[in-house]
Amino acid sequence: CSRRLLSGTLIQYNLPESYENEFHELLVSLSDLNPALALISEEISTNGMGNITILIDENPSIQLGGIEPEDIRICWVKGNLDKIWPTFKKNCIDLAFAGYPGCEGCVDDDHSEKWSESSSRISMKNAS
Repeated sequence: CSRRLLSGTLIQYNLPESYENEFHELLVSLSDLNPALALISEEISTNGMGNITILIDENPSIQLGGIEPEDIRICWVKGNLDKIWPTFKKNCIDLAFAGYPGCEGCVDDDHSEKWSESSSRISMKNAS
């Protein structure tokens, strides 16, 4: 999810109002860490659903929390948003600090493999 966020230029997100400032501050921090990310623009809307949904360059891309989305193109993280958010935020900051997305091989081999959302969802369900 973090890699996807850093690869986009137009970030549209829908989130609980209590996360609005934190998400904006995350995007500002990312552009401070990696000047290439300063081109990110954002559009915000709020919900009362307890999840964050993110469109990247107008494509449904990420969902943190909530029920499993039907669209397999959406990278979904199962669980409580209060537990997911700190890890997501840290991963975004760590990747931006390393120079992602402009760096080649700046993440370890486990993170360099092609992502399989269907395999990820199966793993999450099996772990429950």
